[in-house]
Amino acid sequence: MVRNGQLTIGYLTPSILGNVGQSRWHGVVDAACAQDVNLVCFPGWYWRDPRPARLANVLYDLVSSENLDGLVLGNILQEDLVGREEFTDFCRRHFRMPMVSIRKTWLGIPFVPLDNYEGMREALVHLIEVHGYQRIAFLRGPEGHPYADERYRAYTDVLEAYGLRLAPELVTPPSGWDESSIRVLLDEHAQSPTADLDAVVAANDLKALDALRTFQERGFRVPDDVAVVGFNDDVESRGVTPPLTSVAMPFYEQGQQATQMLVALLQGEEVPEQVTLPARLMVRQSCGCMSPAVVQAAAEPADAEPGDLDERRTKVLAEMGQTAQGSVLASERAVRLLDSFVADVQGQVPASFLHELKDALRLAVAAGGDVAAWQALVSTLRRHLRPCLDSVESMSRAEDLWQQARVMIAETTERVEISRTLQVQRQAETLRELGQTLISTFDVARLMDVLAQGLPHLGILGCYLSLYEDPQRPTEWSRLNLVYNENGRVELEAGGRRFPSSQLVPEGILPRDRAYNLVIEPFYFQDTHLGFVLFAVGPREASIYEALRAQISGALQGASLIKQVESRMRLIQTAAETARTISSILDPRELIQQVVDLIRERFDLYYVGLFLVQEGGRLAAVPRKWAVLRAGTGEAGQMLLKQRHRLEVGGNSMIGQCVASGEARIALDVGEEAAHFSNPLLPETRSELALPLISRGETIGALTIQSSKKATFVQEDIATFQTMASQLANAIENARLFRQAEEALDEVKAELRRQIQDGWSRYLDRRR
Repeated sequence: MVRNGQLTIGYLTPSILGNVGQSRWHGVVDAACAQDVNLVCFPGWYWRDPRPARLANVLYDLVSSENLDGLVLGNILQEDLVGREEFTDFCRRHFRMPMVSIRKTWLGIPFVPLDNYEGMREALVHLIEVHGYQRIAFLRGPEGHPYADERYRAYTDVLEAYGLRLAPELVTPPSGWDESSIRVLLDEHAQSPTADLDAVVAANDLKALDALRTFQERGFRVPDDVAVVGFNDDVESRGVTPPLTSVAMPFYEQGQQATQMLVALLQGEEVPEQVTLPARLMVRQSCGCMSPAVVQAAAEPADAEPGDLDERRTKVLAEMGQTAQGSVLASERAVRLLDSFVADVQGQVPASFLHELKDALRLAVAAGGDVAAWQALVSTLRRHLRPCLDSVESMSRAEDLWQQARVMIAETTERVEISRTLQVQRQAETLRELGQTLISTFDVARLMDVLAQGLPHLGILGCYLSLYEDPQRPTEWSRLNLVYNENGRVELEAGGRRFPSSQLVPEGILPRDRAYNLVIEPFYFQDTHLGFVLFAVGPREASIYEALRAQISGALQGASLIKQVESRMRLIQTAAETARTISSILDPRELIQQVVDLIRERFDLYYVGLFLVQEGGRLAAVPRKWAVLRAGTGEAGQMLLKQRHRLEVGGNSMIGQCVASGEARIALDVGEEAAHFSNPLLPETRSELALPLISRGETIGALTIQSSKKATFVQEDIATFQTMASQLANAIENARLFRQAEEALDEVKAELRRQIQDGWSRYLDRRR
């Protein structure tokens, strides 16, 4: 890859989907853009996972120092599938470059863990101290997973610290992250939310949401009958009723921090061995608390002592920056908002605060921030500034501004939600239309045209699509079939541009004048590797890239199947035409030359040749030692015929082995075939099929069919080709017998002529 003067880093992760995967990926992307470095994201799958998605792990073999300067190593390890030593050895052998991991890997590299223990501890302490709960159940995650183990350890430690008994009946057995645990607690452990249970804490939000739904289905009220708390703060947790109290993990900051550390490492700076990021308890209604936004909206008590604005200024500005989490609020912007509000209240610059707020919200929307969080900023201003207002007039102006600000934020939030909904609908419709077109397109060239026209409508302004030359060896060679960027489509050679797969793209293809940001998606169908694509990152919704991967994979497989059917039909048609040719030609030399030419032409092959066992081989006293070339295609065939090319029967060649065994041989890659004769006149042979010519139970020769592409032939082709070869063998033998019969007849005629001439001579002699 041309690195265009920029550092090129990779991000290897099992997925960029979901709350966790997408948040981390966004952090990596944004940090790479801020650092002005090239980024290639490799969303493979968990290493050694046996599920169908394991084929995505071909991306591991495409990660190398040939295309990357450094690597952010994601959470690709599942401890229940592979041991630490094996994984460590794998990483050291495959990823020979500077690395930073998001978790401890025993590789001795810097890592950025999340504080699962303290996050869970904070949630449990909240339930005990704020709500007074004592009978707290725990829904465990998978045993052996470090995150699940840390969260459960926090549970046991908090119970011990507060003198609460660890009741085995309140703890479910370890289970997968997406497996239901609440029914085990309620049915097998027979716990009742009305008497035996105060609260349920889950190892993740999936289990907590399942518990919430189960309680509601069984008629229990959350949080009145039982409280529920989750972990991870998934998007769905905020939309259920009641909203789920959960622990938010800084996945975005984790990806961001790991990327920043890697870039610093590559630039020769020292980085710490470990940077642990704290979790944050997100208090909502499922634990029994009131919504924080509602609580914050209250003003300070009426008897609060009047304050001086200058004394409160530093505190107000600091809290303003914290309450607008997820949005753009630089310190200078906070100062301008505060100053404009004060000027408005004092009547100095009317409406200046609302203008500043409108501009700040515009920036927040452009940056994809959480606009609704700005309601907390208004609450902060009201809570701190209300005691500083010393007149009815200034109080009235301030209340009007706060009310107008809340309406402005609510209207902006509504517009953003409508816009996002419409955008999602448009993307879904575009994906659906593109998918329908792809499903009905069965030609690879046409597929490339469809993608080049449709992908830009999804906001994907760059695409580099390649197919494996040999699907059995995907990491060796690929052919680039589609390139387009913001300047339009790039014309490529017919059949695609060939390059080593480890390069990801041929040289000179990627942008040279700027840093690029790519995500690579592997194409596969069931157990078959097909190729891969590099998308220039446009939409931040990761599911779009996964949907495209699935759609394009299906379309490519459909095109491949159609091609196979068409090839089979051509094979059958050629077999029928060969049969007609065979039946109309009795001269063996003319017959075999026409047949090899016909086969090569119909299947666009590199070379076809026909060998016959040398004359006399049928006699027991004469050994069948040589298979002699009798017909060959092209200039190479003619030269080989002039050289009287022959191969030893049973020798180190596919023809020799085929004749000796009487069985077909197939080589998908002749370079790895032990019994193969490398002919200097045929240097481009990549795959070969050798078929015995069997007539009346005896192998009289063999047919060699060669291609300049690897893996051209499949086992299913052998039966049809062999039928054609058998017909040809019988025709050759019949032609040989016919020739022998003609020769015998000529001998009889000659003898008769001789006898007649002799008799006529004797008759004339007697007459004399």
